[in-house]
Amino acid sequence: MKRLIALVLAVAAPALAYEGYEHRKISDRAAAGAFNGLYMLPPALASLLPDLPWRGTAGRWVTCTKDRTGSGKCDWFGDSNKLEIWIGPRDGRSGTWASFGDLVMVYGDHRDTVPGMLATSEAEFKRLRDAANTTGHTFSRLGQEAAFLHLAAKNATHFGSTAVMAYYSNHHQALLLAYQAVVKNDVRLMWEALHYEALAVHSLTDLFAPGHLFVDREGAVNLINAERAWETTSNPLGKLVAAKKWFDGAMGGVWDKYGYKRHDDFNEWGMQVKDLRHQGAWWTYGDAKYDKLSKAHAGKDPPAYAAEKSLTHLVFSYAMMLGAKAGKAPGHTAASMFKKMETHPLLYESLLDVPARFEKQKHSEGVFPNAKCGSDGYCDFPLKAVIEKLLGK
Repeated sequence: MKRLIALVLAVAAPALAYEGYEHRKISDRAAAGAFNGLYMLPPALASLLPDLPWRGTAGRWVTCTKDRTGSGKCDWFGDSNKLEIWIGPRDGRSGTWASFGDLVMVYGDHRDTVPGMLATSEAEFKRLRDAANTTGHTFSRLGQEAAFLHLAAKNATHFGSTAVMAYYSNHHQALLLAYQAVVKNDVRLMWEALHYEALAVHSLTDLFAPGHLFVDREGAVNLINAERAWETTSNPLGKLVAAKKWFDGAMGGVWDKYGYKRHDDFNEWGMQVKDLRHQGAWWTYGDAKYDKLSKAHAGKDPPAYAAEKSLTHLVFSYAMMLGAKAGKAPGHTAASMFKKMETHPLLYESLLDVPARFEKQKHSEGVFPNAKCGSDGYCDFPLKAVIEKLLGK
């Protein structure tokens, strides 16, 4: 009971504050852009990527809507023909299909690990997908709702510098699985790579919501985690200290969400930011404002563009490693090509589009008081230094 109360205190917002459908729209758009772009490469390069569907002995893993429904081929992607990925045990005997956007939408908020997602039944995934598409909550399923709140209260991987590193870690794991798929001639491993990429993209796209840039959840999450000490220690004083930390963490979660100039306010108001790629400033929004952001960028909104680049890097690397293994890349083996793609400019290029600086005059009062500010009136988010380190700047 104490856990559920704390979790509700930490994250129970008006239901519509969680907009999972935005993750789906952004990520399906990104997947279409990535695969359409790869198919438009010069024939010598495009031919290195195996045509979809990618099937193993079980006849599943990765396909598209038209192939799955028998209405066409995976030769072009869009709203009526999405990249679809299998969810289920590795033996392929049971499970269901989901678009790449569906996976990104559910990962993080309802499933925080790939094994957890793969163990999700078809019926349960449908309930989670339907919930994420609407309010994000599963109030009719108390067990699922408790799990959702538990993840949300302890969620630091969608905010600030922690989200940058979560994206990096999961994207790199996806790249490693792509290499193993080539070496072992097992397309199932590429299927798993796309699951890790979906988990990575959830953290990446959250970095474009202002409320996720100005809020550092790590402190509150660390305090929430003290509940384990509360439950396990036999020392009365230790229980009291842990309980105090747990309560402070729960209240920190409430402040992170509802406080003045915190998560909800910044997502609603929007803000002018600068990234590391462009000189000019641009507006970004969160929650139900992604459509406004997209229109401001003529449909090529920064979150979708960043996710497209990330997925492009993964699939392009897979194709190049396959080519090297087949002797089509002189001087390279699959192993040497993997090393090259680990340092390829596309590896972290998505992070160049992440907001790295914010407008001091309108948004910095009491927030990041020690931020480094420039003569242009913009100050650095803490994640800027993390991104620059990953980029070797």
